[in-house]
Amino acid sequence: MKNIARKTISVLLSLLMVLTVFSGLAFAQENPAEIPERDGYTFKTWVLGEEPYDPSVPLEEGDTLTPLWVEGTKTVEAFDNSGNRLPDGWTQTSAKWNITTSLSKDHGVIYARSGGRMLCHDWQDYSTSYAVMPAVDLSAQSVAVLSFWYVNANYSTYSPAGNFGVAYRVNGGAWSDPLFTSSSGHSDWTKASLLIPAEAMKAQVEFGFFNTDSNFYLGIEDVTLSVGRHDVTYSAAGNTLTATCANEGCAFDGVLALTLNAPEKTVYGDGKSPLATLAGTGAFRMHLDQEISADGITYERVTEGGTTPLTQAPENAGSYIAKLTVTVGGTPYTIEQAYTIAKAEPDFEIGILTATAGDTLASVILPAGFRWEADPATPVGDAGEKTFRATYTPEDAENYNTVTGIDVVVTVKAAAPETPDTPDTPPAPDTPDAPDAPAAPETTVQGGCPLCGEDHTGHNAIKAIHYVMWWLIWAFRDWMPGFLK
Repeated sequence: MKNIARKTISVLLSLLMVLTVFSGLAFAQENPAEIPERDGYTFKTWVLGEEPYDPSVPLEEGDTLTPLWVEGTKTVEAFDNSGNRLPDGWTQTSAKWNITTSLSKDHGVIYARSGGRMLCHDWQDYSTSYAVMPAVDLSAQSVAVLSFWYVNANYSTYSPAGNFGVAYRVNGGAWSDPLFTSSSGHSDWTKASLLIPAEAMKAQVEFGFFNTDSNFYLGIEDVTLSVGRHDVTYSAAGNTLTATCANEGCAFDGVLALTLNAPEKTVYGDGKSPLATLAGTGAFRMHLDQEISADGITYERVTEGGTTPLTQAPENAGSYIAKLTVTVGGTPYTIEQAYTIAKAEPDFEIGILTATAGDTLASVILPAGFRWEADPATPVGDAGEKTFRATYTPEDAENYNTVTGIDVVVTVKAAAPETPDTPDTPPAPDTPDAPDAPAAPETTVQGGCPLCGEDHTGHNAIKAIHYVMWWLIWAFRDWMPGFLK
C-alpha cells in the first residue's frame, strides 16, 4: 500500500510540474523563458493565432503559442575567450565597456550567468555609450533574431538602475530608435529576444548595446544573432494573401496571412471610418520587397455595368470593392474585399395639418417630399383627428431611404353652418306705354269734326278747340269713365 501511495504521489507531482511548465508558457507576460532549439533552423518568434506574439499583451486562458522557425544559422558570442578585452570585431564609442567575471556593488556581487565571462558597463557615465557588434549583411535574409541575457542592477539601495537598450545603424550612420530598453532593476539574469525589423535587414548593419545613465551595473552574456531564409510561395484568394514555406518542418505555413478587411463604416453618416484596413502587415513586411500600407488600398464603386474607379474611400451609400495589390519578386498579387454602405434613415417633420369636414386629401397640403398613399380624392371625414398614411422621399435619395406607411394626423374642423338664401326681390311693375299721340289733323278735313261731327271748314278756332278736346278725351279714355261717375 505504501508503494502504491508513493507512486500515486509521484505521478501527481509529475503531472503538477508539467501543468506548471505549460501554464507558465501560456500565460507569460514576456517572451517565454525557454527559446526552442532546432538544428539547422532559426527560431523566429512565437505566434499567437495568425500574428507574431506581442509580449506586452497579456495572454488569455486558452491561448496557444506556436514557435515559428526558418531554415538558417546562428552566431553566438559568449565572451569567454576574449580575456578582458572586447571580442574581435567589437568596438565601443567610449572606453566604458569591458569583459569580466563579476560585478561588485554596495549590497552584493553579480556573477556571470554561465560562470564564465560577461560584457559589462560599470562606469559612472552621463553620456550614451555603445558596445557595437561586428557589422553583418542581412539583405539576403528573410528573418533575423537577436537574443541575449542581461542583468541591469541597482548600484546601491539609493541609486536606481540605469537605462539600457539595443539599437542599430546601417553603414555607420545614425543610431535607430531603441529596439529594446530596460530601466528597471534586474538583479537576476533575464533573457530577451528581438525580432529584427525590415528596416534593419540591410547590408552592413551593426547592433549596439547602450547605456544612458550613471551609477548602475550592467552585464550582458550569450549574444546570439540568428538568421534564416524561407522558400516561400504566395497565393491570393478573396481578401487574403497567404505565404507558404516549402522548407520541411517550417511552421510558416498558414501563419503569415495578409488580410484586407472592410471599413468600419456600414451606414451613411454613421461617423465611422470609411477606410479599409489590413491585418498581418507586421509579419508580412519582413518577407516582401515592399512596405505594405493601407495607403495602397484602392476603391471601386459597383454599378450595373461593372465597376467605376474612385479617387478616395467612399462615404456615400452604395456597393463597393476595396483592392490591394502586393508585388513579390516582380509578381503582383491582388486581394479584394466587397462591402456595402447602407442608406441611412432620414429625419423628417410633418407639423400640424388641418382640414374641414367635407374636404378631400387633395386639399391637405403636405410638406415637400411627402405624398398621400391613399387616393387624393379620399374625403377627410367628419370633425376630429383623422389618421392617414403618407410616403416620404428625401431629397438626397442616394443616401437616405424612402419611408412608407408614415401615420399622419389631420385635424378636421366642422364645416360652418349654411347661410339661408336671400329671397329674390319681386320685379318692378311694368310702366304702361305712353299712348300714341293722335295724328295731327289734316288741314283739310274730309268729313266732320271728330268731336262733334260737324264740318268746321273756315272755322279754324272752333276746329282747333275741338281737336284738342278730342285728343284729351282719347288720352284719358282709361280713367275718364270713373271720373265722369
